[in-house]
Amino acid sequence: VRMDQPYSRLADTMLDVQYVRGDEKLYDDTGWTLGYARNIDFSRMHPNDTIPFDMFLDRQVYHLYIRYLGKETIRTKYAKFRCIKFRPLLIKGTIFEGGEKMNVWVSDDPNPIALRVESPISVGSVVVDMINYRNLRYPLSSLVDL
Repeated sequence: VRMDQPYSRLADTMLDVQYVRGDEKLYDDTGWTLGYARNIDFSRMHPNDTIPFDMFLDRQVYHLYIRYLGKETIRTKYAKFRCIKFRPLLIKGTIFEGGEKMNVWVSDDPNPIALRVESPISVGSVVVDMINYRNLRYPLSSLVDL
């Protein structure tokens, strides 16, 4: 990692030693948090239910949650899918605004793959759509139409 590049602070934070007590179950960044959210059993949840979790970032523990918003059918750049929609509580930082501003849609099937993520960022907004998939463990039964 070249430390004279624009991403050097991010690389430094990610590569730095982070200290945490051994008895805590924590997730250490947004990427891990979304992976955690993909594996939540939403079948018994109602819209606006929250799932609490702790995240360790910049040597600090944050008590956050994921808000279940329900099920929707969306059309992405790839196809039309039945989805589970949720919104994680974010920490204000250099990229993301804080609060419940990111929306995530995962496939409503045994794979729960991220199909779309939308969020405002410090310089505008970002929309990420799944454009391809392969090597799924289960059939993509949430696919409605190509």
